[in-house]
Amino acid sequence: MRQDTVRVISGLGFKFNIFKYVDTIEADLSPITTLSKAMKALENDIRCRLENLLRFLGYREINIERYARSLIDLSRKTIKDEKAEAAARIFSALSDPIRIKILKLLSRRRRMCVCELMIVLGLSQPAVSYHLKLLRGCGLIRPVRSGKWVFYEIASRGLANLIFKLVESV
Repeated sequence: MRQDTVRVISGLGFKFNIFKYVDTIEADLSPITTLSKAMKALENDIRCRLENLLRFLGYREINIERYARSLIDLSRKTIKDEKAEAAARIFSALSDPIRIKILKLLSRRRRMCVCELMIVLGLSQPAVSYHLKLLRGCGLIRPVRSGKWVFYEIASRGLANLIFKLVESV
């Protein structure tokens, strides 16, 4: 029973998609046996790759497991997964020029409603609402209700200013 979406963590702590290893193992084995053999094949593949790398770099006396653990420690010390995911959501939200314009407009006017943004951007209400939803989802803007009206404003001035500096430097 092959599943393309199976992801596992090997003994060294790496995440890999293992379906290519499962394909090479006999089909009549149970799924657990197949997974176990696939894990061993994966670990052997990682070991061979690291051995080749260390040989290429001229490090003949380094223990592979210790080297792999030092790489994992480096990854953990570099950036936490949650921070990387939050940053990726923000960068993804900023990947459209319309959304950057919306942020810039909100920074100049303080608060704007969807109908004002429709006029300024020349977009339909669903299009503007879609872009606002993405900016709201990553925490760049927040809604402010005033009676029946919903206005949008920048959630973090400091972050917005940093984004504008980045945009200006491009």
